[in-house]
Amino acid sequence: MSETEQDLVLIEQRGAAAIVTMNRPRYRNAQNIAMTRALDAAFGAAAAADEGKVSVLAG
Repeated sequence: MSETEQDLVLIEQRGAAAIVTMNRPRYRNAQNIAMTRALDAAFGAAAAADEGKVSVLAG
């Protein structure tokens, strides 16, 4: 089964915090090029959001 960048990172907005969760448990959230791209996109989206003040990386 192929992983897509969208599946690799989950984003949840909790008030002023954007929770960015790595979602690659099969590989213990090891980073690869797709994960790096997905994280970059997630943090970019969190930074552009008006309600976001802080981003938290979980995984």
